[in-house]
Amino acid sequence: MLIQVFTDKHTKGSTEQSRQIEAVMENALVHFGDRITRVAVYLSDENSSQKFGENDKRCVVEARLAGLQPITVSHRGALLEQAIDGAAAKLRKTLKRSVRRIDSVSKRRTRERAELRAAEPLLKHDVEIGNRKEFIEVLRPLLLCMGSHAWRELRIREASGTLPPDTVTLAGLLDEVVTRAWRQFADRPEWMSLDLWLTKLVDRALEEWIRPVQTVQATARDRGDEILLHGAPRVDDQEWSICLLSGDLSMNEEDGLPSPQSGLAEAHLEAEVIMDSIHRLLGNFPKAQRHAYVLNVLEAYAPADIAMLQGRPEREVRSDINGARDRLRVQMLDGAGSSTPPGILAAASAYER
Repeated sequence: MLIQVFTDKHTKGSTEQSRQIEAVMENALVHFGDRITRVAVYLSDENSSQKFGENDKRCVVEARLAGLQPITVSHRGALLEQAIDGAAAKLRKTLKRSVRRIDSVSKRRTRERAELRAAEPLLKHDVEIGNRKEFIEVLRPLLLCMGSHAWRELRIREASGTLPPDTVTLAGLLDEVVTRAWRQFADRPEWMSLDLWLTKLVDRALEEWIRPVQTVQATARDRGDEILLHGAPRVDDQEWSICLLSGDLSMNEEDGLPSPQSGLAEAHLEAEVIMDSIHRLLGNFPKAQRHAYVLNVLEAYAPADIAMLQGRPEREVRSDINGARDRLRVQMLDGAGSSTPPGILAAASAYER
């Protein structure tokens, strides 16, 4: 783990100070050492050496995890030591949360894929003997486990205005996928894993259902009708928006996350606003780019799997994932419209090199 220390023109640095900072960071990040490739520490005096004020010393720490975007936190203090210790504690907490989420999503994906792989012979047998009832009874509960992808696609399209709310329900979409799976199972590509094939069915069904809806929506817009977005997020999915931001933006926990003193209702409302804003922005991304980004960041699909799913080179998929990260960050920093929550903008602009 490489640790680098930088200071502004108002902050005096020394070799001894750098060694002390390295010791603080190594102690704080000891449990993540094998996953962190680089840590950059930036020290500054925001009021300069000519002025005096409380909490004018600032420490910004950027940690790079292998294969992920940088995670950045900051802390202010009356003394540099306070700012450094506070930033180290925040980074440890943020990394713990982010790594836990990454591991959780990866484990869920592995478990879902294993369950589908185990059920594949049963599904194949049911199709061969024409037992539709047993086929549905085996597949339906497994498909519900994969419903997060379908749910997010619906929310993104609703928030971006490409799909009126409640036009397509999650239950209806999954029922359609079960029906299509029964009809097309015998002809599915043998080289594509079952989970990828079902994900493809979800996307195809959604596209085919939305196309006529969009035509009706365009007619309504021509008449000057207004489409209102509504609907609260599921509590289980509130964490993903925070993690999406913390992996892509410079996070200042003081500005970007609900404080421990915030009430549960306020925290849920903030999560809902954040989610709607991110959904709205993602909905305006090119379809292939958004699809690749969401599958990779939120569903732990490997770029190679996404390339297979989308039928294009893996290098293009990786380029789209990185491009979506950069675009989302820029749009957050630019405001991306008056509806972007101030808390997100503060988080996004917490530190710019």
